[in-house]
Amino acid sequence: MAEYRQALKNGNTPFSMEMVRELERNMQPSYDALKIDHFGEAQPENVDQHSIKDRLQSHTLCRAFQHSSLIFLYRAICNLPSQHSLVQQHVHGCKECIKGLSDRDNILKCAIFPLYIIGAHSFAEEEQKFILERLESVHRVLKFQAVLCVRFSLQKLWGSASQYGTWADMFGALTPAALVL
Repeated sequence: MAEYRQALKNGNTPFSMEMVRELERNMQPSYDALKIDHFGEAQPENVDQHSIKDRLQSHTLCRAFQHSSLIFLYRAICNLPSQHSLVQQHVHGCKECIKGLSDRDNILKCAIFPLYIIGAHSFAEEEQKFILERLESVHRVLKFQAVLCVRFSLQKLWGSASQYGTWADMFGALTPAALVL
C-alpha cells in the first residue's frame, strides 16, 4: 500500500478503484474459518488453555493491524476525512481488538502502531484516555522513547486543526527519529 500511495503521490500511476478494492479485500479483518479437520480435533477440555489464549491474542493483534491498514487505505490513499464512517468503523474495530489484548502479556507492546493510528483518529475524550492508558502500559514494559514520542504527538494532535486534516497533517509531528512498529 505504501508503494501504491507513493506512486500516486508522484503521479506515476493513476488512482484505481480496482486497486483499492483489492487492497481492501486483502486487509479485511480475518477470523479462523471452520474446516473439515476441526471436527477431528481434541475436545475442548483436552486443549491446553494457555496455547488457546496465546493463539487468540495473536489473532486479535493481527486484526488490529488489519484495521489499521484499512484506516491507512481510506485516509492516505482514498483521502477520506478522519471522521468518515468507514474510517471510524475501523478505528472502533481496532480499539475493540486492542481492548482484547492483555496488558499483562508481552503482546500489547506489539500494538504501538495500531494504537498510534487509532489514537490519531479518536475524537472523544474517553477514547483518548483509553489510548493513553494503553500507551502507558506499553511504556512500563518497554521504556522506549518512541512510546513517549507517540504519546506526545497524539496529545499535540488532539484538539488541533491537524486532526481534521490529511494523513500527512496528522502524522507530520512525530519525531523522525521515532520508530513506530
